[in-house]
Amino acid sequence: MLFRSGEVDIIANNLTITTQRKKEFNFTIPHGETRQVLIQRVQTSSNEVDNKIIRNPLELKGKVVYVQRSTASAQRLKHLSEEIGGNIMIVELPNYDADQLIDLVSMGEIDFVVCDESAAQIKGSSLQNIDFETAIGFPQHVAWATRYSSPELLNRINYWLEGYLKTAHYRMIKSKYFNRSEERRVGKECRSRW
Repeated sequence: MLFRSGEVDIIANNLTITTQRKKEFNFTIPHGETRQVLIQRVQTSSNEVDNKIIRNPLELKGKVVYVQRSTASAQRLKHLSEEIGGNIMIVELPNYDADQLIDLVSMGEIDFVVCDESAAQIKGSSLQNIDFETAIGFPQHVAWATRYSSPELLNRINYWLEGYLKTAHYRMIKSKYFNRSEERRVGKECRSRW
């Protein structure tokens, strides 16, 4: 990993905080939360086959579900498969990011993907034929990560984050990217009534 080689000092991304990841690097204070959700295609026209939306994770038994390799989503899906008595067929893809996997669902190439809700919210705001309302995990904090050998960097970032997370600028950015799913859900409810 690039952290161990000293090539990277910080990963400034929405990383879910897991016990396994805590063994690898330090996390900053959390700057949000996410959960693992099921991405699935929805019917958008009368010409499409009526597909039943999965709302209960138990219904994934016997289904093929795709995830990014070595992610919190992959870990959660493996645990879910064990918890429900098995047989979720998990396909871990090493060279795809969440956006690409969601696109494959949207295009009908694959049926199901599990990824972070935050990634689904951003991508889902532009795709009308995907659903990401089915949670398969509990809320998890997200944060940035630093190398263990950089405690001063971690302290400085945490100091900055403590102030920044209270600003109007942060609230505006969060609203712009992550509150659209609420607007989308309300829009779907209005369309389904007519």
